[in-house]
Amino acid sequence: PICLSAQYSDWRDQFVKWNLEFRYNKVFFIGSPDANINKYSFLISADVALNENDIFDSSTLYLQPYFELSLPYSFNDKISFSNYSAGLHLKKFLNVQNQKNNFYFLIGGKIDITASTIIDKKYKKLKNDFLFDAGVGYTVTNRAELYFLYTRGINKIYLQEDLTSRTGVQSYSIGLRFGLLNNWWFR
Repeated sequence: PICLSAQYSDWRDQFVKWNLEFRYNKVFFIGSPDANINKYSFLISADVALNENDIFDSSTLYLQPYFELSLPYSFNDKISFSNYSAGLHLKKFLNVQNQKNNFYFLIGGKIDITASTIIDKKYKKLKNDFLFDAGVGYTVTNRAELYFLYTRGINKIYLQEDLTSRTGVQSYSIGLRFGLLNNWWFR
């Protein structure tokens, strides 16, 4: 029978690593410098190796799909938000003379669903947004990474409970990623 390489258990162990993440986001509303929010998110992601380093059993380029869920957060006591996202990053490690460095760059985007809830009026609105992000990261150990991201959205969300003020969002994020497997291909 014909088999794909992904059907072998060794392939999955070798080229894919699952991660759990925690991310702190400082969210700013574009054009409203005084309006900012602290947001906390939990993520699950997978790193899929796209190339190999010919000296070490390693890779320097990864595709990283992820799902993100934020805890509810609010700008004031009248309106609260929560986010549900799915995204994709390209993750590139620095590589000097076939020596894989601990530093890497991230670039990508995500589709975000923002649920805005006006507490007094019991009004809830879902808004889709597409966000671009870019950042840098550092691999602390085989199982732990620290990263920083800048994210900017395209669409606008409601900022006031009267639904008249809409603005775009940008955020700065610090994240901590924990690998679930100790995988030799990701060293």
